Amino acid sequence: MKIKKIKDVLQIQESPRGVLLRKEFPNYVELPCLEACLYLYDMNIHTYSSGCNKVNYDNAHIMIYYDDLSDENKEVVEKLILKGYAEKTVYNDETFVTIAIKTNLNDDIQKVSDSLLEIVKAFTYQDVLYGFKKIEDFMKENLEMTREFKFVNGELVPSFQGDYEEEDLDDKKRNVLFEANEALEEAIDEGRVDYEDDIVWDNKELFDKHIEYFEKKMVRGKI
Repeated sequence: MKIKKIKDVLQIQESPRGVLLRKEFPNYVELPCLEACLYLYDMNIHTYSSGCNKVNYDNAHIMIYYDDLSDENKEVVEKLILKGYAEKTVYNDETFVTIAIKTNLNDDIQKVSDSLLEIVKAFTYQDVLYGFKKIEDFMKENLEMTREFKFVNGELVPSFQGDYEEEDLDDKKRNVLFEANEALEEAIDEGRVDYEDDIVWDNKELFDKHIEYFEKKMVRGKI
């Protein structure tokens, strides 16, 4: 069956783990929102969620992370709010921008997609401002993933109270340090460590997009 109307769109219930690669978008983004979400990704804008399907059909919407926008794109948000295309909300201490258009079950998917895409085309190309962490924070995160240790005042200490032999404690520390170093080595091998900025990217695709942004800006003489 060819999918033409909103009433034909199945709800995607699976949520991604971590930041999506471009090729993964069709697996998690419903068809009416896909083109607009891909455009935002190509503009280096961080999408939180989206949706429009035969279950939730009142609107086609996309939520993006406000704090991951450039100053220029934050101004775009204010203009979209004035036009009634967007609104800002705070959830779990994070600010999101929701862009939405009203829909119904009999709406043509392509027309909905075109309308949503037309709105998000107001956003401009920016640097990638998400999907990375400082190498120090990356190491701390991996050290604490074992749940055996935590950082207190910059020192690695046991997460649980108990009597530890000093030799056993040192062995445990060596093991978690080894695992954390292995995680960093893996990131290095995958080409997603930026020594110039002292950060680890969530994936190489984002790192490449960051480099591409500056290369394009240099060509245009804006850096």
